[in-house]
Amino acid sequence: MHPSPLRALASATALATALVACGGGELLAIVSFVGSAGGDWQVDNPDLDGFQSLSDCGPAENEVCFVNIRRSADLDLYAPDFAVTYFGNLEGCPPGPIGEGVPPPGAEAEGTVAGDRITLPDCFTGRYVSINEALSDDGSIRAFFDSEVPNLTEGVWVEIQDEQRRFKFTSDPFVRETTDIAGCELTSPATTPASITVVAANIGAGRLQTELTLTVAGEVWSGSFVGISGMTLTRGTELLALQRRDLAGSC
Repeated sequence: MHPSPLRALASATALATALVACGGGELLAIVSFVGSAGGDWQVDNPDLDGFQSLSDCGPAENEVCFVNIRRSADLDLYAPDFAVTYFGNLEGCPPGPIGEGVPPPGAEAEGTVAGDRITLPDCFTGRYVSINEALSDDGSIRAFFDSEVPNLTEGVWVEIQDEQRRFKFTSDPFVRETTDIAGCELTSPATTPASITVVAANIGAGRLQTELTLTVAGEVWSGSFVGISGMTLTRGTELLALQRRDLAGSC
C-alpha cells in the first residue's frame, strides 16, 4: 500500500544563509530551519540513480522503503531540538506498519533532532536538506516527505534583515498541490493586503521542494521554505528573509 503521509509536524534547526547588499556593505541574513518530522518518509525515487530503490526493503526486499518519524511531544514551532520516535523497514529500523497511524506497542525506538541533524540509531543518521528531503551522512539514502505544506497562520512572519516588515497569514494551506493563501503586511495605520501561492512538492513529478510566490503591493517575490518557520524569497537582486516569530497580529 502506498503510504499516506501523516500531518503531525515537528521542529528542527539548520542554517540558511544569504548575503544581501545593504548600504554599500553586506548583511548576513540567517534563517533558522524548522523541519517536519511527522509521518512516513519514502526512501528515494525510482528516477534517481545511485540510491536505494523505493521497493527493495523488508524481509523479502519487495516492500516500499520507508521510515516513520514522529515527535515525542506537542508541536513547538520554535524549539531547535527535540526527541522523536521512529520505526520503518530500512535495515536496522524497528519494524512497524507503513501508512498506519500508530505502530504496535514497543515497535518504536527513540531518536533526536538537533539543528539540522537527524539521529535515528541503527536506522538513519543524516541531515535535513529541506522540509521535504533528508540525506544520510554517507549519501546512500535519500528520504522524501511528499506534499508537505506548513500551516502559516500561527505567529507573525518577520523580515530578519532589519525586522521592519511583518506579515500575517490568515488561511490554512493544507493542500497537496497549489493554493493561494490570504494575508497581509502589518503596516501602520492600516494593513496592506498580501497573498502567498504555495506549490507543494511532488516527488513523483520531480518537484523536490515546495515553491512559494508572495505578492504584496505590486511586488512579486519567489522562493522556498527554510523549514516550516522560515522562508527565503527573492525579487531580482533583492532578498526577503522571513522567520516565524511567536507574536500576535491580525489583518
